[in-house]
Amino acid sequence: MPSLALWLSALSLWLCGLPAVAAAPVDLAYTFTPVVQDNVLTLDIELYFPGNADGRVELELPSRWANQEKFYENIRDLRPLSAGTRLENTAKPSIKVVRFPAGQPVQLRYRLVQNWKDKLTQSNYFRPILQEDYFQVIGINFLVHPIWENDKPLNVRLVWNSLPEGWTLADSFGPFAPVRNVRSSLSKLFESLFVGGNFRLLQRQIDGQQVEVAIRGQWPFGDDQFADLAARILKIERDLFKDNDFPYYLISVILTEGKPGSLAGTGLTNAFATYLSPGTKLETDLQQLLAHEMLHAWNPQKFGRLAQPEAAMYWFSEGFTDYYTREVLRRAGLMSFEEYIKSVNRSLRDYFVSPVRDADDARLRREFWNNAAMQKLPYLRGSLMALNWNAEIRQISRGRFSLDDAMRSLLAAARQQPGVLDSKRVARAVEPFIGRDTTLDIARFMTAGVPLAPRGDALGPCTVLEDEIAGPQPIPQFRRTEKTACSPGG
Repeated sequence: MPSLALWLSALSLWLCGLPAVAAAPVDLAYTFTPVVQDNVLTLDIELYFPGNADGRVELELPSRWANQEKFYENIRDLRPLSAGTRLENTAKPSIKVVRFPAGQPVQLRYRLVQNWKDKLTQSNYFRPILQEDYFQVIGINFLVHPIWENDKPLNVRLVWNSLPEGWTLADSFGPFAPVRNVRSSLSKLFESLFVGGNFRLLQRQIDGQQVEVAIRGQWPFGDDQFADLAARILKIERDLFKDNDFPYYLISVILTEGKPGSLAGTGLTNAFATYLSPGTKLETDLQQLLAHEMLHAWNPQKFGRLAQPEAAMYWFSEGFTDYYTREVLRRAGLMSFEEYIKSVNRSLRDYFVSPVRDADDARLRREFWNNAAMQKLPYLRGSLMALNWNAEIRQISRGRFSLDDAMRSLLAAARQQPGVLDSKRVARAVEPFIGRDTTLDIARFMTAGVPLAPRGDALGPCTVLEDEIAGPQPIPQFRRTEKTACSPGG
């Protein structure tokens, strides 16, 4: 096996002799070179990793994520650069076999292209976006990588070469640096965000930790207004979890060609990607999008990797996040108590009139991606479960504790013993505060699909719960009483 000195020497040569590069051992390294030719942007990418003693490793090309498939069609001209290295196809187009002299460092090259020509709409948000004047990519849709254990910490090096004049660049791992060393697992790398081009960069501080906003396009609001709103919401979320362990956080904003009023986003590693249609305003829908998606930095990212199949845990990762979206906006002063009640009532109405309300978990997993009503169900169920559990905890503890405390306990447990986030882990965090076996609730209402009813005290003493008769069945709705200075829970 070649010595460590030989390995680092090869790496140093590969990175054009940069003196800082050979300072630390590297498990995985990428160099990225943007190339604009004939008004078309591509990324030339080189991949490096130390070879094992077997002289063989399986290589995975990007394949699928969210509502997108066949990312490997964006990968062109994949070929070896290291001596004696060859690639072999397999039955799966996303899997290759790399063979090389035992112990020799492996170096590969490929080119990333944008393989769609339609307008930028929801159908291609999560594909690699490479326009002439900017790009936005997510690790899982463009990084070729050896098939290793996804959660094992790695020393990763990211190098950017030959950025076009006037370009800015940002990613999930900190303020831009042409050579960056990060400690990351493959799973965190897959969920990392990379943007570059004619973005405008703004910085904010939350209790001494940097938040960077990369924004492009023209909007009815100012760049500073958006950055201030995002930082305001993020501050409340960090206070909620009593967690400011984010040395850096990136928020990207790109202009889409979707229908007016359409907006979307996704939470990623230390980042949030925002997709907004022309004319979007800093109003309720955008505030809810920011609050919901940035909450995913904890649920599930810091709580743990979702148990498989993931759809079976969406009642928690999405439903509880919906519950806390309202809470965050209310605590940030962006939602009044009256607006809070209306939001809860809309959710209750949607749940009680849902044609799939009593679907069990097996049906949910089977139909989730092909049934719009089924996609909404875990959000509605989980949000109502969170509302009830919070009320029960407050009632039992006489206001000393709330669901917030259970969520902080879940975060502490995940830090102490990282692992899979499943129903049992959630139940263990909640039960000390609720004083009973909550797995029974999960089994009955989330798994078996038994309809769930709201507690009458869920919004505190300033509301009453009444049945609204507006169809074939009554729908429970909260109504505010005459008391003043009220908030959920009293």
